[in-house]
Amino acid sequence: MSNNKREGLERLIYIGIGISWVFVAVVITLWIVSMCFFRSDAFAEGRCKDLDVTWTYKTSTGETGECSLPFRINIPLGDRIEFSATLPDDIGDDTYLSWLGGRSFTLYIDGAKRLSYDGDDAWLPGRIVKSKFFSIKLSRADCGKTILIVKDEPKSRNGYLGTFTYGNMLGIIGDIFADYGFNICAAFILFFISVVILLINTGIATIYKIDNLSFRLLGYGMMSVAVWVISDSFLYQTLFGDAYISGIIRRSVKKKAAKHSLTTSDKIDRIVTNRILALPIFAVVM
Repeated sequence: MSNNKREGLERLIYIGIGISWVFVAVVITLWIVSMCFFRSDAFAEGRCKDLDVTWTYKTSTGETGECSLPFRINIPLGDRIEFSATLPDDIGDDTYLSWLGGRSFTLYIDGAKRLSYDGDDAWLPGRIVKSKFFSIKLSRADCGKTILIVKDEPKSRNGYLGTFTYGNMLGIIGDIFADYGFNICAAFILFFISVVILLINTGIATIYKIDNLSFRLLGYGMMSVAVWVISDSFLYQTLFGDAYISGIIRRSVKKKAAKHSLTTSDKIDRIVTNRILALPIFAVVM
């Protein structure tokens, strides 16, 4: 390699290192400033609290009872269950109802359908779905009305219902990010640093003909951890919709193809979910 090319690569490496340190320094500085010096009255306007009401459930066999959320009842696979409660009297016109769920459901308020979700609507091949946040707009007119949630997803455990919160959108978003925001932000920073490490390792190997395996494995390890944390975060949907992969495979539902043909998605599924090939494929991708 000529001296000019070597110097050019060295300059790019130094620039990459400098940009990474500037990026980290800016993030740390903004965090310090926001925590220690910056004050905003906007965040004081956020309102969010748990929907602390008594719920009633009714299974397809006629079993009924009262419960508080979160609640789980063991019912047969695919059985229908209904949860109902009375909305509180402190609902305003800027109020939203929010909760975390992943199974198919339909939500009614005083018999009127407000929201319906089908868990098979993921857009990635393999139809892999993660729990996601839902929200509906409420108003003063909804005070004291009956909320009904019907869960009847086939071949699924429908007997779980998580906690509901309500408040204005600022409060709900603040509550969600208070619980999950730090992890996903830290994971993105870790991913960026891992990319810089791998670029530096590539530059050193190209310029000095030194292939540092430990350095490269460190970069791959950091990147794997970052990708895992990002995909495992409940804020994943804000970036990538409701498609989800946790580990190798969590849950997959395949589309039905014609009797004598296989779709591209089916062919891919047959390869990557093969009990012999799945782990080697995963190892190569990692």
